[in-house]
Amino acid sequence: MRRVATDFIRQYGCIVVEDLPDKNMSRSPKGTVENPGTKFRIKSGLNREITIQAWGILREQLRYKAEWAGK
Repeated sequence: MRRVATDFIRQYGCIVVEDLPDKNMSRSPKGTVENPGTKFRIKSGLNREITIQAWGILREQLRYKAEWAGK
């Protein structure tokens, strides 16, 4: 996470972090009775990656490094 934050700070002049609820990003694919959701296996892998990420740590690193860089 630290390297990602450092790269972002060096590359961009303005960084905006949106507060998205993890629960909404990791929902199962929806469908209807006539047309059920598909690709559950692919979505389950994405859901696992979304839930294990430490978004709060990235946000704190971005804040700290931006202040240190004067941005």
